[in-house]
Amino acid sequence: SCYVALKVWERNNRGVQVHPHPLSKYISQILQKIATALKGMRGKGNDGPLTLAAAGAFESALTSADLSGLEAGDMNVIEELLDLMSAVVLEKVDDAASRDDDTLRQWKKSCARALGAAIATGLHKSEDLPNTGERLESLAQSLLPKVLAGSVCLSKPHLERYDWMVLAGACANGSPNVSEQIVTSLLSRTIDDLQKKVDVRECSPKFQCFSLMALAYLVRCGGPNVGKVFHSLSSPATTPLDVINELCVPLDQDSLQDGDISDPPKQVTRQLPVGMSHLQLPDSLAKDEEMKNATIQRAYSVMPYLIEAYVCPSSTSSCDNLVAFVDQILPPLSELDEVKLYVAFPLLAAVLNGQNDVWKVVSSATGERLQSMTTYLAQFSMSEDHDSFSRSAAASCLFAILIHGGEGVDSGGENIKNLVDRVVYPAVTESV
Repeated sequence: SCYVALKVWERNNRGVQVHPHPLSKYISQILQKIATALKGMRGKGNDGPLTLAAAGAFESALTSADLSGLEAGDMNVIEELLDLMSAVVLEKVDDAASRDDDTLRQWKKSCARALGAAIATGLHKSEDLPNTGERLESLAQSLLPKVLAGSVCLSKPHLERYDWMVLAGACANGSPNVSEQIVTSLLSRTIDDLQKKVDVRECSPKFQCFSLMALAYLVRCGGPNVGKVFHSLSSPATTPLDVINELCVPLDQDSLQDGDISDPPKQVTRQLPVGMSHLQLPDSLAKDEEMKNATIQRAYSVMPYLIEAYVCPSSTSSCDNLVAFVDQILPPLSELDEVKLYVAFPLLAAVLNGQNDVWKVVSSATGERLQSMTTYLAQFSMSEDHDSFSRSAAASCLFAILIHGGEGVDSGGENIKNLVDRVVYPAVTESV
């Protein structure tokens, strides 16, 4: 309530802040009361309403109170509480966690939120806290790598990920710098996972990339800074385009075995009769096709999590790069080009149809590129040579361009008329 009241005051008084902070002279007592309530509570049967309230109060104290007046003894209390809560949140995730009762789950969530607040405060306010900033920062920097390491560990799909909740809380309460540290770490781990030389049988029936799953969770629950950071990254840091390119790299042919891929996409024929494949022997062509289908299957396995990042409002800043990526491989002249389209079309569809202002900010050059794609998108979406997922994504891109992209470029609707006459009508006639 104090946090809300201060924010309302600041908003109503043109940014003027209350000084001294109303909780300044009470913060030491608050921490002592919280420590007393949580003493000996390890989340194994001793948790209850008082424990949950104390954990919530600790989170609020970290994010809402003025910590500049803390003494060494107060910092010792904070460190002890963080050790207690990290032991609860970072314990090994296994099936036993699925048997937690509701109170224990709430206790773990409260600990996760408090740890997230501690990371956000330590990495964000260290310069504002001359007396305690260095120690808070040290605690945060020590805690964050442990949480990041746990966040990419395997777990059962039905289990709640409290380590992800910690990261989400840190991003939501912290500065953009906090989100940048977390997002870049997860993207780098994603590249490492995609580059691992693993037998396809090990990722059957579906390849799992927990760093990308964690990132998708942060986009949903970690506040707007996550999406902004994700789409603003540039070299030498790992960028979203690096992940897209890595998804398109063909899997190691030596790792492919018959029957390793479950439900592979329908085999795709080349769009243009050019390239060395026309000179290959049938066995070589079959291996290339198998490798291509395995690569597409792996990309489809992680695509739902990557799409999460491309439907957020900040995805507008990635639109130009994504359109340029697609434009340079149309029409596809190789098997690799087709794999790239299978990966890029769903992401482009998410951007063009997302809840954002992409059509208000898209550059004229990008708008012209999108218009030039319409004929091929129509042909692709109606071709039975491609699987339904990629065809649906291409059709979604096409509809978005025709509905939103014609303003100022195709105001007379000539593009639509040409599509009907040259693509749609012949295709319908041929099918009849």
